[in-house]
Amino acid sequence: MFERLKQGDVTHIVAVSMDRLFRDVRDLLTTIDELRGLDVHLHLLDYNGAALDTKSAMGRFFLTVVGGIAELERGQISERVKNSVRYLKSEFKPFTGSIFGWDRVEDDLVPNWIEQSEIGLMRDLYEGGVSAYQIAEKFNEWEIKGKLGGKWRSSTVLRTINYDFHKEIDKFPKPDWWGH
Repeated sequence: MFERLKQGDVTHIVAVSMDRLFRDVRDLLTTIDELRGLDVHLHLLDYNGAALDTKSAMGRFFLTVVGGIAELERGQISERVKNSVRYLKSEFKPFTGSIFGWDRVEDDLVPNWIEQSEIGLMRDLYEGGVSAYQIAEKFNEWEIKGKLGGKWRSSTVLRTINYDFHKEIDKFPKPDWWGH
């Protein structure tokens, strides 16, 4: 967008709300300074589409305060989501889509022991010096599918091996064949 703005043929930006444009207050203020330098006016529909005078001290103050409130709100939403996910995990309730190594049984997550043993094999191979790429190749060769039936990739292998939630299987009774 800035490349287009630098051409000088755009003089106004219209956005639904401030949080659609800026990550945080610092980003907001830096961007506003850049827009001011390009003589581009910002219109936010959250504020009835009025152009905010970002050149005045009051306009900049208003943006800073509103941006700070928006950043606080985003942070609080993020904290609530993390707390909710943490709670769902602790209760073995579904907190995301399908997870390799786990099955959804009604409203609970339970270990899929076959997949958990495959995760254990991944870990053993990786700790034994086999690369994640090589493990992915082997699993694809052996036709061991991911939870959604896809092929394994090195990034998926690493993510699976390092996923802390898999340690939760220790809270479940193991099948008789486990560990043999």
